[in-house]
Amino acid sequence: MKNISKMLCSSLVLSVSLVLPTSVFAETTNSGEKTNTISQELPEPEKANKTTATAKLQNQEAKPLATAKTNLRIEIKTKVNPALFVNAEAGVKLTFKTKPIVSSLGRQNVTILAINATRSEEITVNYAVQDTQKPKIKLIDKVNILSLGEERYAGEFVNVSDNSDNYDIFFAHREPHLDTSKVGKFSVDIIVRDKSGNETEITLNYEVIDETDFLDLEFNYSAPTIDKAKSTATNIYGKTRPNTVVAVIHAKSEKLLAKTLATDNGNFHLNLKRKPLKKKQLVYIQSIDLEQEEISAIAEYSYNGKNATAKRPTTNKVTTASFKKKPTFTQLPKTGDRHHPESIGLGLLVTALYLKKRS
Repeated sequence: MKNISKMLCSSLVLSVSLVLPTSVFAETTNSGEKTNTISQELPEPEKANKTTATAKLQNQEAKPLATAKTNLRIEIKTKVNPALFVNAEAGVKLTFKTKPIVSSLGRQNVTILAINATRSEEITVNYAVQDTQKPKIKLIDKVNILSLGEERYAGEFVNVSDNSDNYDIFFAHREPHLDTSKVGKFSVDIIVRDKSGNETEITLNYEVIDETDFLDLEFNYSAPTIDKAKSTATNIYGKTRPNTVVAVIHAKSEKLLAKTLATDNGNFHLNLKRKPLKKKQLVYIQSIDLEQEEISAIAEYSYNGKNATAKRPTTNKVTTASFKKKPTFTQLPKTGDRHHPESIGLGLLVTALYLKKRS
């Protein structure tokens, strides 16, 4: 009977142990027999929930706040922000820890700082700065009339803009100067190529003339008068023959600084805001009557920093003067004898009269 009872107890213990988590330990009875006691450990709900939440938090913290983008290429001088360099999780704030370089071509790197409510990370991103945009090119003048034998470079005929600011301008025929060896109408391509090999071209049409055909020109009327009280370094006011073209020319370089058209009353205003006169800089002012094919004598103008000074040079005492010898021409609107102010405006007049005659 005792053996049967022991077998039943053993079966009961085995059945319970299969159903419930148990701890088994030995216990001695009053009779000296050892028996096994089963102790069930039930899970505590609060402890289980806490453990699960901690595991989820650990999984969240293990996930990167942001990851670097790969094979990243950025156009030179492009405006950039941190999100351009990394892929970030929701709610993550991105800032630059180091300043990105986008002004130089080639491989670069930048460090991005990613921050959320609990922590921050630094991500280093490698990228390449590239230039894929073609330069922009535009002719300065649509009509180009040049002197026979005049030397001109490609860059003198075009305005160029490029995002890399590193480019070459040259003629398609690769000669350093424009061919002005003979009279006639010609065309040539001007090419602009940047450091990355992006290329743009434009066609220049030009005409070469022989100025000796215009040596019978005369100064036909008096020089313009300058309003000294009103004129400044940036604005020149005065009066000349009505409806004439008025030009201001640099006394040393002989470059055209500004031009305007006189009103029906002969009043004119030359705007020099783009190229203000320096203190004591001397310029020549002259007017051209395209209708009558006549040119004025030349007035001198300078600005001393406070007041304007204007006078007629002693070489312009007469209102009508003709050339007694052939001037030495350089380039239009540049003209002849650099020591003779009366010849300064001839190039302008030659061009103007030639255009008028051709039309």
